[in-house]
Amino acid sequence: MQNITKIIVISALLAVFIIPVPEAEAAINISHIKLYDLQNGRARLQWNTWNEMTTGFVLYGQQVSDLNRYAAYNEYSFTHAVSLNGLQADSIYFYKIVALNKEGERTETLVRSFDTDGMHDTRSPKFISQRIEDRSDTEVAVSWRSDEVVRAVIRYGNSENNLNKEVRVRQLKNDHFAFIGRLQPHSEYYLQIDISDEAGNITQGQIMRFTTEAQTSPLKISNLKPLTQDDTRIFSDRALFTWDTNYIAKSTVYYGTEPNRLRSKLTTGNGNYQLEHRVVFNDLTPNTVYYFVIKAHDSFGRKRAETSIYSFRTAANATAVILPDPILDSDHDGLSDVEEKNHGTDPFNPDSDGDGYLDGTEVAHGYNPLGEGKLNQVSVTTFSYGKPRLNLDKEAELAYHLRRILNDLIGPLNIGVGDWHTLVNAYIYGEYPPVAIKQAILFGGKTVHPTIPWSDWRQSSDYLSYINR
Repeated sequence: MQNITKIIVISALLAVFIIPVPEAEAAINISHIKLYDLQNGRARLQWNTWNEMTTGFVLYGQQVSDLNRYAAYNEYSFTHAVSLNGLQADSIYFYKIVALNKEGERTETLVRSFDTDGMHDTRSPKFISQRIEDRSDTEVAVSWRSDEVVRAVIRYGNSENNLNKEVRVRQLKNDHFAFIGRLQPHSEYYLQIDISDEAGNITQGQIMRFTTEAQTSPLKISNLKPLTQDDTRIFSDRALFTWDTNYIAKSTVYYGTEPNRLRSKLTTGNGNYQLEHRVVFNDLTPNTVYYFVIKAHDSFGRKRAETSIYSFRTAANATAVILPDPILDSDHDGLSDVEEKNHGTDPFNPDSDGDGYLDGTEVAHGYNPLGEGKLNQVSVTTFSYGKPRLNLDKEAELAYHLRRILNDLIGPLNIGVGDWHTLVNAYIYGEYPPVAIKQAILFGGKTVHPTIPWSDWRQSSDYLSYINR
């Protein structure tokens, strides 16, 4: 009994004199990672950060060294879920999760993987556009565009309830154009397009009405750009021009260095009929005046148009580097000029490998825009801190996140555009935490280096001297 009493007394004294040591603050814990609902080119990914509320994002791709796609979870929460889109069947994907707390601290998982073997495609293709492009007294031209490659059946007839004739288009493409002939003059017709993807999913288009009659207004070429020397379109060795026609037409450009000897020739749009036309003059001589004329004919070959002779002068400096506008898409293929540079494609050619698919369409569906095969066979140019560039939407999302944190830390920002880009790149690609970026703003950049990542720069004397001031 005395021993028991002694233990109780000693325990009480220890409780009085021993000062408890606070536990170290726990790092963000990413756990309970689950990937599910793998179908129709998409998978759902969820995870928890139960010890702290965070936002986060997922980087994923088909190479461990090139996680070039992005999905974000933007609300501060303990539970998170995002969709990984644009997945190809029978492929392996790699991903990692990055969590960010309100103080800007960052934790990421190791790279994980999953495969899409047996992924079901139950999603029907969608029309992006469908329209009657042109008509004559005996023919009609129709076009359609879809969000994935499709085949088509065009059904038509003189009654909306009796589409008793059909034309089949068997080639798998996103963009289609077709002629239907042997129609009755001055007659009313109804037409419907049914599209089907490789998995056999079918979407029925809207019924379109038209009347066969000769179009009497002339073919016109309009909206030619640039009409003045424009340094975003005219370079030392190439130039980009665009124009419109009021009917779908084919255009040919004849050009040369003498106005009376236009011996060189370019055809727009791979010889397709279109309303919007663009041409790139390649292999030009610097500081040289070139002359050109545009000739066009409509889809039925009955209307023709020709412009006056125009001229432009190429830039003088053959080695000049002109940085592209980050939102400019010179060839209208769905990839900005900046993204074209990152993928190694031609910003002036909508189909860099000439396989009939737009560069943007190929990238969006995981295919190589420079040749055969999947996108994982493409080497992506590094951008900042030795890392490949994310697309502009992803950059904007992370830049907004950084600005929101900095506003909380130091109030409204007044930073020059160039300096802001440097700080955003440091945050996204150099993995600098917001506290380092805050100190860089306050102390002239001492805690951020524009080319050395945070993992190395945090050991420098400048960083150590200013990070805690």
